[in-house]
Amino acid sequence: MKNFYTNALTLYGQIDEVVEMHYNTHKKKPPCAKGCASCCSQFFEISELEFLLISEAIDALPSEKRNALASRAQTLFSLFKDNWPSFYSDFFTPNTINLLTDDYYEHPQRFKVVIPCVFLSNEGLCEIYERRPLTCRTTGVGFQQLINFGAVCNYIKIGITTPLWQADLRPLRPSIDEIRWLTDPDHPELFKRQYPMFYYVYDMFYND
Repeated sequence: MKNFYTNALTLYGQIDEVVEMHYNTHKKKPPCAKGCASCCSQFFEISELEFLLISEAIDALPSEKRNALASRAQTLFSLFKDNWPSFYSDFFTPNTINLLTDDYYEHPQRFKVVIPCVFLSNEGLCEIYERRPLTCRTTGVGFQQLINFGAVCNYIKIGITTPLWQADLRPLRPSIDEIRWLTDPDHPELFKRQYPMFYYVYDMFYND
C-alpha cells in the first residue's frame, strides 16, 4: 500500500501541475472558480486509497469540525436512505454493503442520486481541498479522452471543443486508472467496489 500511497500523492501533484500550466498558457478557460460548487452535488464514488488520503486530512481537523463533519455525514446518509430506498436496500444495508457486482454501477437509482458533498462548506468551499480525490481534480478542468459527451455541470458542455479549454490529461490516464480502480486481492480479475464519499465518512465515524 505504501507504493500506492506515494504514487497517489505524486499523481495529485502531477495533475495539478498540468492543469495549472495549461491555464497559464491558454486564454480560453472554463467557468470554474472559487466558490462554484455546481459539480459538488453529483453522486460519485472514490476508491479506498483515495479515502485513505482524505482520512488523514479528517484526522488533522479540529474536534469541532470533525464533529460537524460526522453530523453532516449522518444527515446525508439518512437522506440517501430515505430518498433512494431501492439503491440503499440493494447495496448499502449491513448485509449488502460489501457486495461486489456490476449491478451496483448499473442500478437505475444510482443515476438519480443528488447529494451535496460531505466536505462542501456552507460557503461553497472544499474543506479537504489539498486531498480532494481524482474526480474533483479532473472534472471540468481536464480531459482524459479526445472527445467527451454530455455535460460536466449546467455551465460546462463537453464535445469536440473540449481540447480548446481543458488540460490534456491523457498521458496520466494509466496512473489515474491505477489509483481509481483498485483490484480485489482475493479476486485479481475484479475491481474493488467504490463507495460515495459521504458513506466513507459515515462509516469512519459510526461503524468503527
